[in-house]
Amino acid sequence: FAMDRIKPFDDELLRSLVSTYSHIAVVENNFKSGLYNSLCQWVVEQDMRPASFISISPVEEYKKEAGDITYLEGLYGLTPKHIADKVRALAQSS
Repeated sequence: FAMDRIKPFDDELLRSLVSTYSHIAVVENNFKSGLYNSLCQWVVEQDMRPASFISISPVEEYKKEAGDITYLEGLYGLTPKHIADKVRALAQSS
């Protein structure tokens, strides 16, 4: 499911997703203090508890490196292959 904004959330749609899927991975190309943080707050406020709720995002650190999006996705494990591997590992752990 792709979200085009952080807030306001579509509560009905999110309730449906969280009740349907017990394992949820939030993928974002910025620190997990963005969408993931907002969704964690929403999940708690709605008293919904998926079995696992993880963030796939860059580590919150600042490096003295710069590069294009392809370089940074590789550096922080956000390439399609990295994401697929992390989602597979999540599915296998259940």
